[in-house]
Amino acid sequence: MKVVIVNTAADKGGAAVAANRLMQSLCAAGVKCNMLVRESNHVQANVQVFSKNPFSIKWNQALFFLELLLLRFFKRNGKEFSLAAFGPHLADHPLIKNADVINLHWAQNAYLSLSELQAIQNLGKPIAWTLHDMWAITGGCHYNEDCRKFESECSHCHLLKNDSLTNISLHQFKAKQKIYSDRIHFICPSNWLAAETSKSALTKNNPVTVIPNTLDLTEFKPIDREQAKKYFGIQTDKKIILFVSMSLSDQRKGFEWFENAILGLEKSDADWKNKYEILAIGRKAAQPRFETTIHYTGRLNGSKAMANAYAAADVFVTPSQQDNLPNTVVESLACGTPVVAFQIGGMPDLIQHLHNGYLAKFQDLTDLQNGIVYCLTNNLSHNTREGILTLVDSKKVAAKYIAVFENLCK
Repeated sequence: MKVVIVNTAADKGGAAVAANRLMQSLCAAGVKCNMLVRESNHVQANVQVFSKNPFSIKWNQALFFLELLLLRFFKRNGKEFSLAAFGPHLADHPLIKNADVINLHWAQNAYLSLSELQAIQNLGKPIAWTLHDMWAITGGCHYNEDCRKFESECSHCHLLKNDSLTNISLHQFKAKQKIYSDRIHFICPSNWLAAETSKSALTKNNPVTVIPNTLDLTEFKPIDREQAKKYFGIQTDKKIILFVSMSLSDQRKGFEWFENAILGLEKSDADWKNKYEILAIGRKAAQPRFETTIHYTGRLNGSKAMANAYAAADVFVTPSQQDNLPNTVVESLACGTPVVAFQIGGMPDLIQHLHNGYLAKFQDLTDLQNGIVYCLTNNLSHNTREGILTLVDSKKVAAKYIAVFENLCK
């Protein structure tokens, strides 16, 4: 069986990491699997960049920046919305033409356009679409916040400005309705996203299977905490609280909630700053208002660096407002570090309340603070890894994907 995984990047962003790990797991299981991407930071076996032609690369970059300019006019700051108006002719690529199964992943940012999605469908090949957010099931937003229009018809999206005349979300929703067929099999890493996919007017008649993202448990494993601290030059016997986001200004990832939680804990515990410090992974934003010492690393690349970050921490706090099945949560638990999160999205699939972490009531700051204190004052590290060993095991995840692919090929 020949499978091609289509994702915008090979190694940048959570979806790229998840897709890349899946490719490696499928190859290890004997599947002839390749990954077709627009960009890659390094050469890797079975990963092919769509084009290495300098003119083609410049042209694709121009299309990407054109889409960014259009989005700057329409999109509200901090909101995630994609147009899928531009992209290369993916359907003409040999990996697509020769594949038995096409496995789409996150292919935005002027890579997979809606017209090219139609062209791929016209090839008549089985398509499995692994969702990493809600874009495929809405009129263009990646996360719906509290809007339920996608269950009937998206229109006048609240994430957009200047949309009263163009109504982009409606046009894109109707375009998807014309393109989608019930032959597309959707794969969702979390039970939450699977439920949302089954409710969308675009995909409610499509088959949906829940398969979590895989993880190499030999790379993400418990490491001596003091050695991990030294990796980042942290010289303290204080306990470490971890926060991770590609950008600390990303509203959806909840740094503002994290900041307010720490501020409240400083006020309630006069000795707080003498007992705890913070490790922040991601692009730095404005200086936080709390006084607790914070160590910034910037964005980290590679499993070794991330594994050391989780191991250095006594608790990982991720107060996301909406999320699918974050790689960071799986990785943290695999490294023996409990997780505090709001009870949203795929978090309940991974976090067992008071056992390997804490599920706080959504947007309840006091409960978020309670969770941080609970995980700092109770030893949960011996519970964290056991619960995910079977869930994310690469052989088991690959077997589930192969079963879906084989069924599509019948």
